[in-house]
Amino acid sequence: MFQRRGKMPGAMWLPFRKGNRSEYLALYILSALGIVVKVPREEDIGADFHCSLTKIEGNRMSFYAPFLAQVKSESEKEVIYGGPDKKGRWKKEEIEWLFSQELPLLIGLVDKDKLTLGLYSTSNMWSAFYLGGNTGQVVLQPNIPDKQGEAVPMPKPYEMEEWTTDIGDRKRWKVPLGPPVAFISIDELENEETMEHYRQILQIPLHLEQQNISYRRLRVHYSAWLFKVETNKPSTVYGVNYVFNPTPGVHTDDQLKSLAPIIATLAFNYNSQKRYTELEKLKKVVQLLPAGQEVDLLKNHIPELFANGGRD
Repeated sequence: MFQRRGKMPGAMWLPFRKGNRSEYLALYILSALGIVVKVPREEDIGADFHCSLTKIEGNRMSFYAPFLAQVKSESEKEVIYGGPDKKGRWKKEEIEWLFSQELPLLIGLVDKDKLTLGLYSTSNMWSAFYLGGNTGQVVLQPNIPDKQGEAVPMPKPYEMEEWTTDIGDRKRWKVPLGPPVAFISIDELENEETMEHYRQILQIPLHLEQQNISYRRLRVHYSAWLFKVETNKPSTVYGVNYVFNPTPGVHTDDQLKSLAPIIATLAFNYNSQKRYTELEKLKKVVQLLPAGQEVDLLKNHIPELFANGGRD
């Protein structure tokens, strides 16, 4: 006899209902910041909402700074990706999802009693990604540290000897997120001046995370995170992380390939602006670039970059 699992007529699991109500409240608050589209539960693979901030000019609205939001109840102190499932198998797909996003991800914590939503930047997670190399598990920790303006430390790895050897680097990376960058009450939603203030605050971590995503695409092992967070104030103090490998040839070919269009464009600008002193300084950098379209273009249009002497 077929037995149906999950929903039953006339009944619902209480924790699911509490989670649903948290999402309803988050949806309402996020809608005051701009456009928000709730991901259907059937399509939910990690983000609850697709959002954009609003720019208001008179009676006209436009939208910018798209981002994802994953919402939890205030009682949930950690958001976990990867690690083993109940059968000990690595949830690798969660790690791959987390670090393959093309939009910034914010964590939202809802307090249903106080009718508030705290939004947290996840930019510190990239240090775990680059330092771990094959990160086994990521544990995002909102409100650690919880003091306003306190330094947000880099992620810390914990060796998990009981995990099987196929679970990435067999480490649990705990990633402090610090206090919320924005903490919004339902009572504030009709005050457009206040909501615009929140949008300006959120622009900063969203822009920072867009840069981190761009560097990931370029295979540059560099990231930045909000180093000191004061809730509802613009955060302008960043921590930066450069990750390097002592093995000759590791990563450098990919990074030079990503650098080639930038160097070529810079060279064409210097040449067209007749800034020949700066152009001459690019010679040694150009010699590092791998063979390809950019090098061919430079040879054809600025051959002096490849000459032994300087410009006559």
